[in-house]
Amino acid sequence: MNELKLKEYNGERIVYLYIPEGDGKPGEIIYDIKTKEATVTTRAANDIYGKYGHNATRKIKEYIGREILPLTATQAWC
Repeated sequence: MNELKLKEYNGERIVYLYIPEGDGKPGEIIYDIKTKEATVTTRAANDIYGKYGHNATRKIKEYIGREILPLTATQAWC
C-alpha cells in the first residue's frame, strides 16, 4: 500500500510524494510533462527494493492519463 500526496504542479512537472505502508520518510516521484516520463528521484526510506516506487509511478501515470490529479490518494494492490 502507498499513500500518494501531490507536492507540486507547474507547467513543467508534477511532483508526488509516496509513503509505503503509510509510514516513514516519503519518496519523491517527478513526472516531466514535456517528455511524459515519471522518475523516482528519491526512494522512500522503507522502499528497499523499489517496489513501492515502481507501483506509485504506474499509478501516477494512470492518473495523468485520465487527466486527474488527486491531492491525496491511497494505492493498494495484491
